[in-house]
Amino acid sequence: MISDMNVCDPDEIVRSAGSTLNRYHLVSEGDRVLIGLSGGVDSVVLLHVMMQLCPNWGGRVGAAHLNHGLRGSAADDDARFAAGVASQLGIPFYMGRADVNAAARERGLSIEEASRQARYTFLSETATREGYQKIAVAHHADDNAETVLLHLLRGGGLSGLSGMSPLREDGVIRPLIRVRRKQIEAFAAVRGLAFCEDETNRDCRWLRNRIRHQLMPLLAADFNPSIVASLNRMAAVIDGDNDCLSRQVAALVRDEMTRDGNHRAVFHRHALSAHHPALVRRLLREGIAAVKGDLRGVGGSHIEALMDLLAKTDTRLRHIDLPGQVRAALDSETLSFTRQDRNLRDMPPETPRESFSYLLPDPGDSRIRVPVPEAGIVIACYRESRACAEAGHAGNRIALDPDNLSFPLLIRNVQPGDRFSPSGMGGKHQKVSRFLVNRKIPSTRRGRVALLVSGETILWVIGLRASAAAALPTPSKKRVIAEVLLA
Repeated sequence: MISDMNVCDPDEIVRSAGSTLNRYHLVSEGDRVLIGLSGGVDSVVLLHVMMQLCPNWGGRVGAAHLNHGLRGSAADDDARFAAGVASQLGIPFYMGRADVNAAARERGLSIEEASRQARYTFLSETATREGYQKIAVAHHADDNAETVLLHLLRGGGLSGLSGMSPLREDGVIRPLIRVRRKQIEAFAAVRGLAFCEDETNRDCRWLRNRIRHQLMPLLAADFNPSIVASLNRMAAVIDGDNDCLSRQVAALVRDEMTRDGNHRAVFHRHALSAHHPALVRRLLREGIAAVKGDLRGVGGSHIEALMDLLAKTDTRLRHIDLPGQVRAALDSETLSFTRQDRNLRDMPPETPRESFSYLLPDPGDSRIRVPVPEAGIVIACYRESRACAEAGHAGNRIALDPDNLSFPLLIRNVQPGDRFSPSGMGGKHQKVSRFLVNRKIPSTRRGRVALLVSGETILWVIGLRASAAAALPTPSKKRVIAEVLLA
């Protein structure tokens, strides 16, 4: 239960954290706990609280800090500060460094997501190497409320709306998850604790910061003064429902999903379709995870595309290519998920696969990349918000009006009968095959030409010609950019 407790009583936070540790069995006798210490007020308070509580389970704590390489000398100052805190407390300290900008570029991730992945990888590797049984991070009740709103705004499912669990699946624990931010700040003030201020936490270019500094205060002032407690309470209820569904799905996976090693997972088509759609969506995620290893990059748009695939009434083989080189294939009897281990970029141009299709979801605030190995390209997609009167298409880049798009977009090969209205032809329609002939594209290369499609409308013969349907209003203050990168 989230409450304001006594904001000025530091012992109340210690009691709340101790209760969370006990209620959710977050630590065992003798556990060594590694604290993620950024140097901010949340992590500094967590460290002091855990040091006060560790005699209760006969354990010890250490601290770890990752320099993300994003803030120059300010980040170096934070690292030195964190090392100093650990030294003053007489506990082990571990420091790492990452090039998050490079990781974001290489993996097509947002800076926020690349930072998160780098941080948890560093903490996990350090804990394993140094013999720590648990990792503790300083997420609190306000963080949880913001996370719920973030997933709500992005159209998340039950897993997202259930918020942050006190215990992650990978064993990371959150002892302060029932504590308010203002209580943490009061604890630091009463105890006279020093901490670092990260100016990027106030940068409202990032959606989470806009939620924290703009949306949450508005909701609290004009709609519900107890919005943080209400969102946490709702998340706890949803988490229980989510757990119930997860148990049902686990039983169905045991009974209905067959596996061929780690490379292939198969469901019987009609048995799958007989279940409630809520269960089917979860089973689809389980099938993907079984061959991919995780669900990173797999969003709601991919699952809904698979639901549409299952609803097809004909018995022709159909497929969708998913992130992580996973192909979902539907025939008259089965839906299978297969990981394509062969490097498709190495295929000679005269022998492309029979067909290909990839989903391009709404990038939101991120910059996403979708490899299209059959075409030897990667499509990068992101949003821009600035006045623009220039043409929407230039070579390997196209600017699109988001109000005229139906996400997820589709990147696919040319199919018989495809028609579009090439820009500059006065609205006349032409078969894509005829367009390629006129452009003198060799027949051995035409199987590698990719199209960008919204609904049934071809927007772009990628890298060759935009459709008149993709024309931007002039000027346009917001746009979705898609551009071709070499694979």
